[in-house]
Amino acid sequence: MRTVSPTGPRTGTGGPSTDATGARNDLGPDLPAVAAGLRDLVFVSNDGVLAEYATTLDRDGGTFVHFVYFMRDHDGVWKIVAM
Repeated sequence: MRTVSPTGPRTGTGGPSTDATGARNDLGPDLPAVAAGLRDLVFVSNDGVLAEYATTLDRDGGTFVHFVYFMRDHDGVWKIVAM
């Protein structure tokens, strides 16, 4: 699997890139393999502003926990803001 550096403009808070095109292009060929290794999202917490979930991925002989964070956009739709 490739290592991907964020591309495109960043938000003023130093958060994730607002343009995921570069990352999507870099990861595109690997996404099926990544998705196949992920398990279901498990709820961790939700304070009404930020929702946190966790998933695990088997890689290189170990199991790794990855957290996924969601926030509502200005239309009230939950979006992934960090992984």
